[in-house]
Amino acid sequence: MGKKNILLIILIIFINIITFSPSIQNNLTNWDDLDYVTENILIKELTWKNIIDIFNFLNPASNLHVKSLYTPLVILSYAIEYHFFGNNPEGYHITNLVIHIINCLLVFWIILLITRDNMTSFLVSILFAIHPLHVESVVWITERKDLLYSLFFLGTIISYIYYKETKRMPYYYISLVLFLLSLLSKPMGVTLPFILLLFDYIMSGNIYDKKNIKEKIPYMLLASIFIVITLIIMSFYKPPEGKVPYPFSHNICIAAYNIIFYLYKLSWPTKQSAIYPHPEGNSLPLFFLISPFIVLIFITVVILSVRYTKKISFAILFFLITILPVIQLIPVPPGISADRYTYIPSIGYFYILSEMFVWIYRKKTNTRLKTLLIILLIFIIITLSLLSYKRTLVWRDSITLWSDVLKNYPEVWLAWNNRGIAYLEKNDYDRAIDDFNHSIKLDPGNGETYYNLGNAYYKKQEYDKSLKNFNLALRLNNSHIKAYINRGNLYYKTGNYELALSDFNKALTLAPYSYIAYTARGNVYFDKKEYKKSLSDYNQSLKIAPDFAETYNNRGMLYGVIKEYDKAIEDFTMAVTINPVFIEAYYNRAITWSHKKEYDKAWEDIEKIQKLGYQVDKQFMQKHDKELKK
Repeated sequence: MGKKNILLIILIIFINIITFSPSIQNNLTNWDDLDYVTENILIKELTWKNIIDIFNFLNPASNLHVKSLYTPLVILSYAIEYHFFGNNPEGYHITNLVIHIINCLLVFWIILLITRDNMTSFLVSILFAIHPLHVESVVWITERKDLLYSLFFLGTIISYIYYKETKRMPYYYISLVLFLLSLLSKPMGVTLPFILLLFDYIMSGNIYDKKNIKEKIPYMLLASIFIVITLIIMSFYKPPEGKVPYPFSHNICIAAYNIIFYLYKLSWPTKQSAIYPHPEGNSLPLFFLISPFIVLIFITVVILSVRYTKKISFAILFFLITILPVIQLIPVPPGISADRYTYIPSIGYFYILSEMFVWIYRKKTNTRLKTLLIILLIFIIITLSLLSYKRTLVWRDSITLWSDVLKNYPEVWLAWNNRGIAYLEKNDYDRAIDDFNHSIKLDPGNGETYYNLGNAYYKKQEYDKSLKNFNLALRLNNSHIKAYINRGNLYYKTGNYELALSDFNKALTLAPYSYIAYTARGNVYFDKKEYKKSLSDYNQSLKIAPDFAETYNNRGMLYGVIKEYDKAIEDFTMAVTINPVFIEAYYNRAITWSHKKEYDKAWEDIEKIQKLGYQVDKQFMQKHDKELKK
């Protein structure tokens, strides 16, 4: 590798870091990040058992969002990060950026291998690096899926190219392993056997050679296995409440529209959104209806272009093949399009643009025109970089994300609902309630929003309104696990223990892995003085989620009641180790030290509470002060 290539690589890395640097300070969002990271019990312990569970696609401990797509390598990466960073989002964002940078360098490498032209390679790589449509894949922690599958996808291509050039079988076997890793990161990798045939075409011009086709059989077999796994997993997925499937002709129009949409967005990345909603009503606008004919003409042009230029046909086919799984032939809610779906397909588009630019640049002999082209290129790179930089700020937190969606598409119920959840987390109950009501107006048949509205009224201690909305949520969706748990908590709060137990039992029937339900039921048994049952539920909760601080605190209280003070101290200590600002656990430990007549240690916990800015009962403090003076 020459000095020029090294300088270009350094430039790619530098521009990447500058463009995406704000994302490192971004928070987790309430769009699947909680499911994949903070509430994902599979990543809490980095043990062989958990690793096996991660790779078990039928594992009942996975929640719906994680289960709906088989991505075990992604989950494993979260487990490793959780071991080091916990719920701190900074580490996850850095990892995403590092993977993206590596992907950019792999794109540079691939284009260099097939063109032997560092200028073309640099242009494709830099456009791939900083295009605003790729921001979603880089800054959204959940979208580690696209980054990781792309890493191995691109690695497979490189290894395969080396195999074709050198005829050395180790490169072939390495490419198969990398392909398997790509599939384990995201099933989108199933298109790769056809992409390898494209590379046969661009390198040798012969795509129909029997040997070339025979070489793809192992790739095809691997792809088939993961297609079956994906179909099995998707069979567990329930479509959104009250949504009627559209006819296939409708889906064809949507798919054709998406091809045009993505090409347009790649060319003119404006009015971006985390969600692009389905057109309102059951009938499609005119442009959707004529889209299949436009795409058909486009494909015809591609076929005819084969006889004139391999490069253009290769690039267009690369785009079409890799975009095919995500153009919504099989609808996947909540939107009809997504920026992240262009991550790999965009390489084909950028390759055409780069080849055209280089061809024009080298055709021109006028130095002034060449200078103008370079200035234009620099302007485009700076503009795209600034747009991406600005886009990373949209993903700063859940409120900024969903506010951005609503700015462009105020009819998206999910955006109102999720922004309401974000306000609820900030204890801004009135704004949360207002957003939930907006969401309900747009989609009155969705139980999820009623559930969230019930939570908001629960926080406001308006229990009648809370109960009403929990009931509505369960009427619309009688398998809503969290609604049973939170309605049970409401019953527990108001002293209706039997109704609370009924709801927790129902939740555990639906989700026997729910550690929250076990802890909640254990609390009821504790108040009913059924200590054996309570202890059993706390133990089961901690078996499932061994880092749930609340359960340690509650079990510690139980041990305190039955006067097993040493065990109580151990549990309170675990609680504050997991959550160093857990005031209640410090207080309970202070009381337990007092029972053990270890007043100096009790006083240390009291001082800790005071340093955290909380007041301790004066009589309690006076008692301990007297004991210490003795």
